[in-house]
Amino acid sequence: MMIDYNKYLILSDKVAGFAGDYAAYQNFREVFEQCELIYKKKNTTYEYNNQIFEIPFDFADLENAVESINDGIFNSSAVCLKRIGHQFGIRRL
Repeated sequence: MMIDYNKYLILSDKVAGFAGDYAAYQNFREVFEQCELIYKKKNTTYEYNNQIFEIPFDFADLENAVESINDGIFNSSAVCLKRIGHQFGIRRL
């Protein structure tokens, strides 16, 4: 479930490292959609833009981040999305 821009602004206010503007929100949406797919497949290896990646942390961390964001609980677990974004070459969330 994707969060809307208003909820993203709350996330960016509560969690350091998120930019809090619309361009960053667009990047966040792309990364979060991929993270949800990884979470649903329950796999630590995934493909993005014809490249194979492995999540750079425990799967439980990704699970916690995705579930927290979907539940509207914005805490430091969301930082792992930034690490996935960096693997994709997306620096600004």
